[in-house]
Amino acid sequence: MSVIESIFKLFEPFVNIIIAHPILASLLGGLFAGEEFTLFLAFLSSRGYYPIWIVYVFSFIGVFIMDFLFYQFGRLKIVHKFFRFKFFEKAYSFINLFVQKITYNHKFLILLYTKFIVGTRLISLIYLGIEKTSYRTFLITDFLVTLLWTIVIVTFGYFIGKGYSILYNIFKSVQISLVFIFIMLLLFFIFRRWVRKILIQSQAL
Repeated sequence: MSVIESIFKLFEPFVNIIIAHPILASLLGGLFAGEEFTLFLAFLSSRGYYPIWIVYVFSFIGVFIMDFLFYQFGRLKIVHKFFRFKFFEKAYSFINLFVQKITYNHKFLILLYTKFIVGTRLISLIYLGIEKTSYRTFLITDFLVTLLWTIVIVTFGYFIGKGYSILYNIFKSVQISLVFIFIMLLLFFIFRRWVRKILIQSQAL
């Protein structure tokens, strides 16, 4: 048994649970796991294990619910006291500077940028809660941004899966197909890091 086959065997029970409960997996993935797990769910869907609409719909619902919970958390008075501590104050100052210099306090841009930038999503949601962004503004804006995020991430994961299938059918090699997946994911994460670096440098100007 090759190393790759051993890895597949190791994760097989986990994958079987996902395949058996794709709705629950997509919902929990949206709530807790983030885009990496959503990409994986879309990849499995592209392999024909369950319809792709399940990942679109329930990942969207999970992310939207979690966004609202963190936004609501930011509206609590006790949270304002936490941000007086040095660590939290620094994080708040960072997102506040980001909001003012990069997004010009535009709620759609705040939520859009931080959905795709590593390490900024949750703090931006809390920030909007602390700043008492209206429920109507937040819900409408986050609905649109989360819809866009879901379309981009799920579609990307789905086409990675299709690319894997095409390469496997051509070369009959799991190794070559996995290299393709690795390269695509690497480019995705490099892009995210690059965007974050550019925005941080813009703040310093």
